[in-house]
Amino acid sequence: MAKIEKFILPTSRAEDNPAMLRSFPFELIPYKTDFHKLKAMKIYWVLISATVSFVFFSCRKPTEKVALGEEEKYDCNTIQTNRVLYKIANSVIDASDNPRIWNLSDVDTAGVFITEDYFVSSKSKHFLIGMKGEAGLSSGNANNLLMIVSCSDGIQIIWSGQVGEFNQADIKDLNNDGIKEIVIQAGMMWMGECNESFSIINFADGTENTIYSVQSKSVVDCGFDNLSGRYKPGDTLENRYDCRVEYVGSNEYEVNQIHTVKINNGGQTDDELISALTITRDSTTIKIK
Repeated sequence: MAKIEKFILPTSRAEDNPAMLRSFPFELIPYKTDFHKLKAMKIYWVLISATVSFVFFSCRKPTEKVALGEEEKYDCNTIQTNRVLYKIANSVIDASDNPRIWNLSDVDTAGVFITEDYFVSSKSKHFLIGMKGEAGLSSGNANNLLMIVSCSDGIQIIWSGQVGEFNQADIKDLNNDGIKEIVIQAGMMWMGECNESFSIINFADGTENTIYSVQSKSVVDCGFDNLSGRYKPGDTLENRYDCRVEYVGSNEYEVNQIHTVKINNGGQTDDELISALTITRDSTTIKIK
């Protein structure tokens, strides 16, 4: 069983509520080189600073953080509220010791996907939470936060990471062991290269397990110009996998995999090179175990 982190939420503070600060009647005084007006401006801002400081310290809790369940009760009901979700997500993103999150910077509570199912064990259910986020351009559509969460003893994050796209239809028990698998696809175009991935994973025993995974790479129609000058005849310009999961009966699934390879066969211009590519394709089915 993987190490389970017990999540701790910060207490409510005034700085967590920008609306409280915005309620003060801030007003800019027009700038003029007048001593009395400058003096009035200084006194005005001192009064505002004092007022804000008073509100901040009077609303602040005596402790910075509290364990879940001590001052506020966070359970499987409150975990589905935007306030709690956002605090959990920010804590996960800000953690510096998670190699599975490389450039995710924020999440959007308007794009939340939550489902409860058998993700860790065939005997008990856990929450899967997916949240759309913001990430660097090099991530492509791998800008989603995925978390597997237990609520049996407060909120406990079993696994978290930055992933590509998936939806409810991508969650199935594909190998008939009682634990749900997730099909995740990601793609990006960066510096003249297109990269895509197709993966089937699960979280049996609280760890990420890869059931099936392929990576595709191409420089064809991916932003590079002068391909004829960059690559020589015989170079592989595309190595692509197109995959889909198919039900074959008796609670069994297979991956239908089409593998395409494009080889540079020469050409003076990019149009000539593209039209002269040597293309091979093969198709296979792979049983999911």
